[in-house]
Amino acid sequence: MKFLQLTLENFRGIKQMDIDFQGADCCIYGSNATGKTTVANAICWLLTGSAITGEKDFSPKTAGAHNLHHKAELYIEKDGGGIVRLSKDFYEKWTKKKGAATAELTGHTTDFAIDGVPQKEKDYIKAVEALCGGSMDMIKIMSVLGYFSETLKADDRRRILLEVCGDVPDGEIMQDERLKALPKFLLMPGTTDQYYGIDDYRAIAVKQRAKLKKELDTLPERIDEQNSSMPEPVDEQALRKELTELQSLRDELVGSDKSAAKKAAIKGLRADVETRRLKHLQEQGRLNEAVNGEISRLMAERAAKEFELSNVENSIRHGRQRVEELTNRRQGLLKDWQEVVSRKWDVRNTVCPCCGQALPAEQVEEKRAAFLADIDERKAKIREAGKQCSDAVIQQLKAEIELEQGKADKLAEEAEAMQADITKARGRLQEVVPFEQTDSYKEINARIAQLTAEADEAGVVREQVADVDRRIDEVNGKLASVKVAEKVRTRIAELESIQQAKATQLENVEHGLFLCDEFIRIKVAMVTEHINSRFKSISFQLFKEQVNGGIKECCDALIPSPDGTMVEYKSANTAAKVNAGLEIISVLSEHYGMNLPVIVDQAESVVSLTGIGQQVVALIVSADYKKLHVEVSDKSMKRSA
Repeated sequence: MKFLQLTLENFRGIKQMDIDFQGADCCIYGSNATGKTTVANAICWLLTGSAITGEKDFSPKTAGAHNLHHKAELYIEKDGGGIVRLSKDFYEKWTKKKGAATAELTGHTTDFAIDGVPQKEKDYIKAVEALCGGSMDMIKIMSVLGYFSETLKADDRRRILLEVCGDVPDGEIMQDERLKALPKFLLMPGTTDQYYGIDDYRAIAVKQRAKLKKELDTLPERIDEQNSSMPEPVDEQALRKELTELQSLRDELVGSDKSAAKKAAIKGLRADVETRRLKHLQEQGRLNEAVNGEISRLMAERAAKEFELSNVENSIRHGRQRVEELTNRRQGLLKDWQEVVSRKWDVRNTVCPCCGQALPAEQVEEKRAAFLADIDERKAKIREAGKQCSDAVIQQLKAEIELEQGKADKLAEEAEAMQADITKARGRLQEVVPFEQTDSYKEINARIAQLTAEADEAGVVREQVADVDRRIDEVNGKLASVKVAEKVRTRIAELESIQQAKATQLENVEHGLFLCDEFIRIKVAMVTEHINSRFKSISFQLFKEQVNGGIKECCDALIPSPDGTMVEYKSANTAAKVNAGLEIISVLSEHYGMNLPVIVDQAESVVSLTGIGQQVVALIVSADYKKLHVEVSDKSMKRSA
């Protein structure tokens, strides 16, 4: 389709204007504030209901004007023949309320018409979409230069490019020899033919890895705690033999006492001592249970924080190494480029080295063509290598390293704060009091001593029994440590078994995540190559590799600079952006079968526009024209094929 004629009335400061496009390329000249952008806004408003400038709540109303109709009308030649007239009329709505003397401004309204026939807004939109061959968004993409690269979100740009150029099926990627082990990781548990998607499995595996690392970080300290609580080793058999002998000796000594009642009382008191001893040990064990639990938890959290800090510091170190590598590589490529471009055609190639006579023109031309082809091939290789080490890539890496450094500083502060909390918690531990130092023990033992003294007729017997009792207590205390040691060894074995199992699980999960990252890298290369093959000069960067080795989705156009390096669209000059936008529209128009005129703003910045099949309306700033000047001609703009 082509624009034939545009008529404006009271439109954004333009009282009356007619532009005859004649269905050809058109240049609109004018100095600043002469209405070039207003013309573009009027066309875009007629087609899409919005302004080319992206202005929200766009209104064609002239500032300060009232009781006027603000009209725009566009004649369009359809691709299949025939002419369509689109028109809109925007005006104020005045309402006289009941009892009021005058009418009040209550809003604005727009009348829509096609070929002079009034239309409802929804019918008008459907008709325009049918005329242009696509939705409102597609009309903006195909007719507003730069809309695709500057206004659309990255996800929408990716979706359109994949729709136009086609995605690479996961099945094709899985054929790569490097991924032969991946299917067994993707297989859903309990099934034989159902598989997770890469993203779903990776999300599950990342969560599993974090959990396993957290558990493994706490296990060594828990094992050390058990080892530190292990009692000194004793000879249990020898101790039990000694205890039997002491019991027999004591029985003999007590048997010599004629005070049977007192002896029975002493026996009861001794039994009471053992009961109270057991109860005391249980109470003392529970005394610090809560505090020890809190200390274990804090130590585990601190270990996790220090592990995370170590990972971030490793990431920073690797990032800095990568920056240095890319910088060195970039310098090398720039040097190679200078060497290539400095090569000159040697006139000696035009004469025969044997006889000195001039070579035939055809042979000289062949040599010159081969020389130039070699230069172009070397430049192309340098440009391709330069994509991976451009200044933009290096600066992005440096910015990410700064973010990681901030994260590392914060983690270090948090770990130090946790250590302070551990120290405070240890300060709350209560001292464990041996049973023998308690008042209860002392009271009962004193009573036993008293009864023993009364029961023993001779002081020698009393002293001997006391000595035997002391030795019996010592042996019983050592024997009690045997059960404690057995319990500790059992717990250590359990923890070591858990540690080995968790380590094996972590190794398996890490391998699965590595294969997922490998899948993404292979897909990145295949999809990027597939899409970029559809474009002549520009290319697209669909993924960015992060400092930590991960992949981040994006969709940025890359434009070749004069030195051969690829520059991001946002960093390129205006001329490069314009021609890149024309190439994108050309490829998309061919795919979607849409042939819409293209509006090129700031066209004065472009020496030569990339040739496309659509009609082009160029807006050119020129101080020579204080009013809009329109030139309609196929030769009004220089085009490069």
